[in-house]
Amino acid sequence: MLFDTIMTMFSIEMIKELNKGDNERTGDYVNFKQWRINVNSIIAHIKDQGSSPRQQCYKELDTTDQKFIVKEIGMFTMELVDGFKDVKAEFAT
Repeated sequence: MLFDTIMTMFSIEMIKELNKGDNERTGDYVNFKQWRINVNSIIAHIKDQGSSPRQQCYKELDTTDQKFIVKEIGMFTMELVDGFKDVKAEFAT
């Protein structure tokens, strides 16, 4: 359930093969292994946090820093997803 929630929240896509390496930002996507996230979904998530000071902080960063922050959020998210994909859990009812 957590896996699906994160996949949906960030619109993470599974891709078969990356052309430029495993861990890069290419155009409108942040890539990691077989995963990619559209940069716009990460930015929308940042803006959707509801905190005006937090949003203002992001807006005040220069473009290079904004791209770095977006890439780091994307990479962290995909590392979580990549780690969760093989987890099998049982629970008592």
